[in-house]
Amino acid sequence: MYRNETIKLRAITRSPDFRMIVTTHAADRMAKNDIARFEVERLLKAAPVVMVDTEPDGTETWRVTGHDTDGRRIAVVIEPLPPSMAVVITVIGLD
Repeated sequence: MYRNETIKLRAITRSPDFRMIVTTHAADRMAKNDIARFEVERLLKAAPVVMVDTEPDGTETWRVTGHDTDGRRIAVVIEPLPPSMAVVITVIGLD
């Protein structure tokens, strides 16, 4: 688990100005897997960062994995934009 990134994600999602931007690709994946926007937001606020990828330009993406309210495992890949934004790149149903 990526403790420092998880702590940073908590700070982002707890900001009173928190904004979650969902890409078209992520919205399509959410629709395909019947995953609601509030489930993704809830996951980002509670689940740990389990993977970090760094692009050649230095941009980081974080994979956050947990369960929705129905118990299904889902993963969300975000680009964190501190102090108060996260871009949802994709959403993956793991079950």
